[in-house]
Amino acid sequence: MRNESTVKWGSAGLLACAVIASLLLVTVTVADDSEAVGSTIFDNWSEYEVTAPGEVSLTKISGTLTTMKIPETISDGTNDYTVTAIASEAGLKNALIQTVTVPSTVKSIGDRAFMNCNRLFTVELSDGLQSIGAQAFYGCKYFSDLNLQDATALTSIGDEAFYDCRSIKTLTLPSSLTSLGTNVFDGCKKLTDIHSESSAFINLTVDEKNVGLLSSGSTVLYAVWSGGPKEITIPATVTTYRCSMSGVNFEKVTMTGNGSPVSVGLSNSLVTPSSALSSELSGSQFTLYLKRLTSDIPGAVKNTAGAYDVYQFTPTLPEGKSGEYQIWLQSNNKYYTPYEISESGEKTQLEYSYEDGYYKFTVGGAEYLSLMSENKSLIPNAQEIGIALIIVGTVIAVLMALVNHRRYGA
Repeated sequence: MRNESTVKWGSAGLLACAVIASLLLVTVTVADDSEAVGSTIFDNWSEYEVTAPGEVSLTKISGTLTTMKIPETISDGTNDYTVTAIASEAGLKNALIQTVTVPSTVKSIGDRAFMNCNRLFTVELSDGLQSIGAQAFYGCKYFSDLNLQDATALTSIGDEAFYDCRSIKTLTLPSSLTSLGTNVFDGCKKLTDIHSESSAFINLTVDEKNVGLLSSGSTVLYAVWSGGPKEITIPATVTTYRCSMSGVNFEKVTMTGNGSPVSVGLSNSLVTPSSALSSELSGSQFTLYLKRLTSDIPGAVKNTAGAYDVYQFTPTLPEGKSGEYQIWLQSNNKYYTPYEISESGEKTQLEYSYEDGYYKFTVGGAEYLSLMSENKSLIPNAQEIGIALIIVGTVIAVLMALVNHRRYGA
């Protein structure tokens, strides 16, 4: 009996030792992995940072890659790590990257991760993604292919995430989405529709056409786009504007003031009521009308503007309300000067600045506006160009005749 007991205790002891040894081995491995936090791993010409035991974040995308298929895991030669995030500014201003595939292991895309990647066309998202940071794709002008609907775990999109993505045409918001930041889709000039599968958002429609995105309670306006109709009315229930309505091309917008200036996109321009006027309009409905005219221009106004474009600006305010408006008119010609023209044809030069392709100035009331050249030798109108060509042609013909006369005689 004593020998048998000794054998039993000996076996148990060996087993206990084995368990303890294995636990110690595991403990040592975890300790080594923890010590790696903050270190950098290089893989496929890109950089990753160890953020937690067994996890890394993509921190730098190589400037030599045009296609980036982010791996689910990478190794430092000793341990394997799961790629769980794309860090802030990981691909900032990358001039070559065109296509990025995000695996299902990635849960977040950081702020400015792909900001100003001017050759980025396609991003393939997966069902593990939970958040897209502020300005993540800001200024990606040719970015057009985005399967946002496949990110079925996505809950939030940060401020200006797709700002100035001029080539995006349509988007579908996944049912999981609950939070949208400010100015997320501003400047998306080709945007024609955002379809929401999420109960948190609904569409603003005009003539059965989607032209905007609202919160489910119609109290927050997140986006508007040029969906066809040129005139829209924003519901009076809207008290918060999380878009500047830039990048659209309406002619008439009716809205209710919420006590702060809101920029409205009108006919390749932006109109923003001044702060003082906006406070007066809080809770009141008003209309902004700005249209580039091709007909129905008063004769005196047309004669004054000549071959230059004429815009009619008409704000309609509640009785007794008045104020000023900051107007931005878009033009790639930096040699113009904005003028206010009365119906009798009198013109008044406006104080202005020219920035980012916009003439910026302030006016009040109903006006006719035009961008005209002060220095006509620099920017002649069509009639002056024709006259100049005739004169130049005549001079060349005379010179050629004289040359031939001297060469061949009478």
